[in-house]
Amino acid sequence: MNISTLFNLSSFRAQFCAFLPALCSVAFILTSHSVSAEQSPATDPEAISDTTSKASDPQKTMAQLLEQIREGRVRENNVHKARETEFLSRKDQQNQMLEQIEQQLNAAAKRSQQLETEFYKNETSLAQQQQHLQERLGDFGELFGVVRQVAADTSAQLEHSMVSAQLPGRAKVLDSMANKRDLPTTADIEQLWFTLTEEMSEQGRVVTFETPVLNTQGLESTIAVTRIGPFVSITPKGKFLRYLGATGQLNELPRQPRAFYQNAAQALSAATSDANTGTFITAPIDPSSGAILSLLIQRPNMAERIRQGGVIGYLVIVIGVIGILLGLERIITLSVTAFRVEKQAQNPHTISNNALGRIFQAFGNTPQTPVDSASIERLELKLDDLILQETPAIRSRLSTLKVLAGVAPLLGLLGTVTGMVETFDVITLFGSGDAKLMAGGISQALVTTALGLSAAIPILLLHSMANSRSRRIIESLEEQTAGLLAQYSQPSKQENTQAP
Repeated sequence: MNISTLFNLSSFRAQFCAFLPALCSVAFILTSHSVSAEQSPATDPEAISDTTSKASDPQKTMAQLLEQIREGRVRENNVHKARETEFLSRKDQQNQMLEQIEQQLNAAAKRSQQLETEFYKNETSLAQQQQHLQERLGDFGELFGVVRQVAADTSAQLEHSMVSAQLPGRAKVLDSMANKRDLPTTADIEQLWFTLTEEMSEQGRVVTFETPVLNTQGLESTIAVTRIGPFVSITPKGKFLRYLGATGQLNELPRQPRAFYQNAAQALSAATSDANTGTFITAPIDPSSGAILSLLIQRPNMAERIRQGGVIGYLVIVIGVIGILLGLERIITLSVTAFRVEKQAQNPHTISNNALGRIFQAFGNTPQTPVDSASIERLELKLDDLILQETPAIRSRLSTLKVLAGVAPLLGLLGTVTGMVETFDVITLFGSGDAKLMAGGISQALVTTALGLSAAIPILLLHSMANSRSRRIIESLEEQTAGLLAQYSQPSKQENTQAP
């Protein structure tokens, strides 16, 4: 060994001895921390001083470190041996559990195989039995199919029949018969026959029975209801009822037919409650079992028709009312005037406050001197002026009546145009597939036209009557004036003429 090697070994030994205390201190701290949960050396002043003292002696520190490592290995070996002993003791128990589970699995597999074999065997037997049943049934299969079909159809009919309000629960038996997969029994067929016979018998009867009825306010009360076959049911007050199969109850119609039908229904209800029988009563029926009645009550009444006309419809009605009232006033006034003129013409000596009386009075105030052409002309002009003064009062408001008679149909035509414009707007937006969307505009167009014609026709008739009466009054005044002029123009009779 040369000198350089010795020098290197001595320097390595010196370095190792210098770092050995620090390494021992770190190893001791880590070992003590992992083995025990005692107080941390960082917080214990005694441990810090002890560690410092131990680090100052490298050989003593190494011995302690080895001793601690040896003790730790011994503790770990003891723990491992204890766990191994525990695992070995439980091994037999786990083996027993495994054997039990394997036995159960094998038993379940055998049971599954047995059930599968039995299932296929039953399927084969079932197919054979069904084939045998079809061979034995023959034509009876079709017969039983017809029975089920008739039961289903009859059940649907009974569900909506008015008779079911008096005899509830009949459809359930037929439903079970129609849905049953087994062959119907003799009792089932007899029940179907009895139900059909009962329905046919009840369709020809008029019966009064007590049953709960739901009114339009949603209140239920038990009253006596008169049923006419499966067609209609009515209350003692003549209100028509409808039967709802979903609830099995009679409901009062929210809107009743006209008073004529209600009065007939009330008379029938009163007749059935009477002790006297054998009388014939006229009664309304619905042969469609409610379909026609539901359509009848859906028809809009007069108020709803007017509302369909909109603003223009109401304006036409106002014009019509004003025109009719004005026409009636003119006819009454002109009739009174004509009566007074006629009475005045019959009694020329009694002057009254009327058009002809004023003409007689003006004629009487004329000097009764021998006539000449100038005086006759002056009297004629005076009488013509009196007729002209009376004419405006006689023909007053007739021009207004004529204008109203012409405006009413024009407004109806305007409503027709606006209704059609609305209809085309709806067609543009939604198409022409749904007619209900276009019904509003079409209704407005037709209703306003009908209202315009309905207002114009009576106004036009009243105008014609008033115009003819005014014309007759004026003609009567002109005739009386001509007679007075003729009387005044006769010189031979002037002396005997007296003023009326």
